[in-house]
Amino acid sequence: SFFFFLFENSASVPTEASQCVLLWFARDLLDSRGSMTIGKVLAMPFYLGRSKVLPSGIVYKFVIFLTVLVSLWSLSSFNSIDISSQNRSIKVSGRSVQIVLATASAEKIPATFEHNESLQLGRTQDVSNDLKRKHSPLQQQDLPTEHIHETQRSADGLTRSRPGEDDLPRRDGADRGQARRESSDNLFKQEKAIRFRGYKQMNARLLQELQHPQQLPLQFMLVTGERPHPCKTSLGSQIVLKSYKNKVDYCNLHSCKVWFILETWEEGFAGTWARYPVLLRLMRSNPSIEWFMWMDADAIFTDLNFSIPFQTYSSWGKNLIIPGYWQEVYGEIPDWVGLNAGIFLIRNCLWSYKFLHKWQLMGLPESREKVRNALNAELKSRPREWDPDDQSVLIYLLRKTKHETGDQVFLESGYILHGYWDFIVDKYEDFLSEGRRDQWPFVTHFCGCNFCGGDTISQRCHLGFDRAFHFANNQMLALVNLQHLNLNTSLLSPLSHST
Repeated sequence: SFFFFLFENSASVPTEASQCVLLWFARDLLDSRGSMTIGKVLAMPFYLGRSKVLPSGIVYKFVIFLTVLVSLWSLSSFNSIDISSQNRSIKVSGRSVQIVLATASAEKIPATFEHNESLQLGRTQDVSNDLKRKHSPLQQQDLPTEHIHETQRSADGLTRSRPGEDDLPRRDGADRGQARRESSDNLFKQEKAIRFRGYKQMNARLLQELQHPQQLPLQFMLVTGERPHPCKTSLGSQIVLKSYKNKVDYCNLHSCKVWFILETWEEGFAGTWARYPVLLRLMRSNPSIEWFMWMDADAIFTDLNFSIPFQTYSSWGKNLIIPGYWQEVYGEIPDWVGLNAGIFLIRNCLWSYKFLHKWQLMGLPESREKVRNALNAELKSRPREWDPDDQSVLIYLLRKTKHETGDQVFLESGYILHGYWDFIVDKYEDFLSEGRRDQWPFVTHFCGCNFCGGDTISQRCHLGFDRAFHFANNQMLALVNLQHLNLNTSLLSPLSHST
């Protein structure tokens, strides 16, 4: 009575308060089920319609419709209820609906009710079968077959197996009403138990699918990373993030997995030497993955459609694939940039493990002076004051163990596994206009730009990386019919038909 008085007499009640009152009243209605009188049910839309807080248009009609539906579900304690208003009439006996309801407006019957001559407002005819078929709380596509049949039998019991007035013992007054309420409660509990068992099995099946999803087999694992401390500039951090996104995009298209490192896994191996302890540990812990790929953080994929020919390499018996040129590595005058160790493919096998371990040992701090002298003697083009770098060490190993490793190593130059950025970033528009995708660089490598470790980033490196990233990102955006306005901006536009 207090809340009805509040709605009727106060014009300053906020909308939030009125909603809270509605929720409270609806909860009381659902919890009490048969304990509330029909007068309270009918008073709810009446007072809401007079309230100055809520509008009296569509909200009033909706509240009336909602109240009537809740009443049909909850008021199982009444023997018979008759509600008449203009062209709308309802007759309820226990839980069996005998006359089809219309909405608060008498415009038309909802689409879920088939309007025909046998369903006339004002006629008393049992339509529980129609309601059971059209408004069953359990959807057949969500439950196992046995629960569908069990639910169907339970629904039939609501109308066919329910004891009628003639079947109940001849009692008077409260005893007869109590028997009806007990019968209704028992059927309600049975229906609730059936629904719970069905949903429990459905949820168990969905949980099983989430825990054990059907995944495509991994073709390879892509390993990359950056130094453990923050980049010296915010622009460098953004470039590293874009590079990581590019690698994830490629793996999403080619069934690979990205492993990004930000730590030093073994003491004494930092910088470019930090990758080898990582690869050795990952190869041991993932024996089911046949191929691994190392890729520097300053390199990105620029042809996302290209698939690495792992099967071809396996059929050739190759275990280490490095971008490079045979003459510049094995020739009489080797060049320390005859290959690039920032990107390579390695097969997960015993030979590869032993070779990586030998490669790693030449980077130990205590042996650097000895290794430096050996590199300076073998590679004349290399700066003599530099500490041993992993790329020069690789060339040294390949030359000294040519007879042992020659059949296992392949220097890839058939496609651009390593494309030096300064020769490429100005040609992306030409690649698109010529229409020859075989000329696209698979990887564009920004070696020398030092995005994360440098105090400043040259404008040439910055703009070149943005162009390469947008060129690659356009290939992903095309999946949703978008593209960058041009390769020099991050702004987007709809994908044109000509493109």
